Amino acid sequence: MKWFITLPELLDKGMARGVILLIKLYQKTFSPDHSPTGKLNPTSGCRFFPTCSEYARITLEKRGFILSLWKIFWRIVRCTPWSRGGIDLPPGVGVDDPVLQSTLPPKFLNISHHHLHK
Repeated sequence: MKWFITLPELLDKGMARGVILLIKLYQKTFSPDHSPTGKLNPTSGCRFFPTCSEYARITLEKRGFILSLWKIFWRIVRCTPWSRGGIDLPPGVGVDDPVLQSTLPPKFLNISHHHLHK
């Protein structure tokens, strides 16, 4: 019976890995924040940190496919021209994470902890 319990988990992880691969492909080719051509125009890109695609990738890695869907959907819905943007961390990632701090873009250096989106 153990295979029955783990099969849904394996499918969820497999789907998450597949979507992560698509996200990485998008980031390397079309992304205004991550691709070589996108980096030529520093004014374009996501209003949030981490970027929407990076947020989705991290969330999928940490939570799997099913548990990530709502978080990713809600993040993309909020990423509009009328949004103030800011630091919106994926679940399980702290603002004091050294890796996160080392990749913080200059436009977010003056944002305090009070501007974090929950």
